[in-house]
Amino acid sequence: MAGLEYRFPPLTEEEKERGRRRFLNARRSNAARYFRNAESLRQDVVEEMEQTGATAESLAEKSGESPETVRFLVDHGYAPVGATMRILTALGIKPANLPRECVTCRLEDR
Repeated sequence: MAGLEYRFPPLTEEEKERGRRRFLNARRSNAARYFRNAESLRQDVVEEMEQTGATAESLAEKSGESPETVRFLVDHGYAPVGATMRILTALGIKPANLPRECVTCRLEDR
């Protein structure tokens, strides 16, 4: 009996992904993020959308903003302050600051 050894069956892709998400969520910092400029904000939003699998439409529905506003934030890194805050909240991002472009942006300027 010394030669018998139990081996777990290989994990499915779904189980691997679920474990990866659980691992990342457990180690996610609860600290607010500081954005140097609009590009750093845009990069964080895109990365978070990729990690969570969110689309512009699903994020628009969750945040209450239009899909065009979400796409504008994803493409340019800024949108009006209220819209940016609602989108970041929907993604679970706590901002320590917002780039100057968000403060001066108005819907009419786009």
